Amino acid sequence: MGIFDSIGNFFGNIQQGFLAANEVRKIVFSDPQLFVYPVLALVIAAIAFAVIATIIIIASVGVGAASASVHVGFVTLVVGLFIAYVVAFYIVVYFTTAMLIAFKSYVKGKKLSVGQALAATNPYTTLLLEWSIFYSVISVLLQIVEILIEMALRRFGIIGNIISSIIVSVANISLWLAVLFALPVIIEEKTGPIQTIKKSATFIFHNFGNTFGGLIYADILQYVVAAVGVILMFLGGLAVLSTIPLALSSITLVEVVMFIILLVLMFFLALNPVGSVILLILFLIAYAVAPTHMTLLALSLLSIGIVVIWLGHLLQYVLFNVYRLVIYQYKTEGFLPKGFDKSVISKNIKYKSGQQSQPSSGGGGSGSGKSSDPFANDN
Repeated sequence: MGIFDSIGNFFGNIQQGFLAANEVRKIVFSDPQLFVYPVLALVIAAIAFAVIATIIIIASVGVGAASASVHVGFVTLVVGLFIAYVVAFYIVVYFTTAMLIAFKSYVKGKKLSVGQALAATNPYTTLLLEWSIFYSVISVLLQIVEILIEMALRRFGIIGNIISSIIVSVANISLWLAVLFALPVIIEEKTGPIQTIKKSATFIFHNFGNTFGGLIYADILQYVVAAVGVILMFLGGLAVLSTIPLALSSITLVEVVMFIILLVLMFFLALNPVGSVILLILFLIAYAVAPTHMTLLALSLLSIGIVVIWLGHLLQYVLFNVYRLVIYQYKTEGFLPKGFDKSVISKNIKYKSGQQSQPSSGGGGSGSGKSSDPFANDN
């Protein structure tokens, strides 16, 4: 096979991945309730982290004062914040699993309420907690190693910084790839952390080229939606600027650059949950204090822009997770949701017969094999 054939196959795989992800998008859009889970996860996780972090900060100050040691208080703070992080991460993982279980049940003809989906996630509680702790520990250890590498290579100047950046990037990408299919593995196979990361890493190693197009489909869709939000925020900024009596001839290049920098900062703040809330509060304060400049039109454009950007995030999160579940189910069980065009996935993802179950499409994906799906028989 020549280089041009290889390039052709690569782009062909990307195209097929796009088509498969688009099939997933159609199914996801037919059940809008799926978008409720990440919203609940974000809100509850943020509240839990804020409450635990506040308690820990107060406790660490008290422990430090009682022991007359700054180090004891600092250790208490670090350990407490790590616990808060694990709890918040666990909540997100739990709700994401509930979303995927709801999707599995939905494509088999049984629509679950949010409460039913959460109840169906209860059997996975221990596995998800183990995974949350395991992943959090690995992430923290990786961060520590990265800091040590950067400190060790700093003495070599720019070359050392470049090498450390490459090592850090490779390490982060490797971890991301290794855990990419962790949740589908846990849901389908009910494995512990070690087996989960082994199966996930093996799966992505053998199927990355075939799934790459679908993996970036959700990201591209997010960027398209986010672009609309950016345009709205830009128009909102212009609406504010239009209320300031300035002659075009008096506007300097520095002022134009500062305006663009301000919009870019606002955009990056809007990408962050806390930052977006802060921006909305600032916009409301500006509207209350200076309504002549922060007009209702400007406030609406800026606020809607932030909401649209977050809709892009929400869309990406749901599609990205559901797509991975669909791909994993098809590869391991031969199961495809009802209405899914098999031709767009069978060309580059091959079902390995004789594994857990017999191939099916919309019929539950359960032949002679035993399924881990609690709703496998509810068809």
